[in-house]
Amino acid sequence: MFWLINSISFLIKEAIMITKALLLAYIAWIGSHTSYDVSVISAPRVELHSQEGLNHIYYKGMACRSGKPPNIEAVYVRDAGGTAHFNKKIDSKNPEDQSVLIHEMLHHVQYFNEARAPKTARDREAEAVVVENKWRVEHGLRKLNRTVLPDFCNAS
Repeated sequence: MFWLINSISFLIKEAIMITKALLLAYIAWIGSHTSYDVSVISAPRVELHSQEGLNHIYYKGMACRSGKPPNIEAVYVRDAGGTAHFNKKIDSKNPEDQSVLIHEMLHHVQYFNEARAPKTARDREAEAVVVENKWRVEHGLRKLNRTVLPDFCNAS
C-alpha cells in the first residue's frame, strides 16, 4: 500500500510539473524580450523521458564518435504543433531547470516564426542560448558559457 501511494504521488507530481500555463508564460516572456510574434502560439506537447530516452531522441540518425556522447537536457522536435521532450527529472520550480524550459520554448517560438528565425540549426541553437542567458541574468543565475553543443556527432 505504501508503494502504491508513493507511486501515485510521484505520477501526480510529474503530471503537474510542466503545465500549459507555465509554458505560455515563458512564451509571453520570450515575446517581451525578442522581436518574435508570440500572439497566436499555443503551448507545445510535452513528453518526459529518462536520460537514455532523451539521448536516443536527440542522437537518432547521427554518426557519433566512439565513447559516450554528452547528455541532453531537452529536445524540441519540429513536428505538427511542436513537441518539447524533457528529462523526467526536470523541476519547474528550480531556476536552473526553468532556464531549460525557456530555451526549448524559444525553439518553439522559432518554429512558429520560421520566416524570421535563423535558418540553420546551429544559428537557432545559438539564439536560444542568448535568450536563455537573458532569462538567467534576470533571475540571478550565471550565464551559460556555450553557444552550441560540442561537435560530438554529425548528422548522417
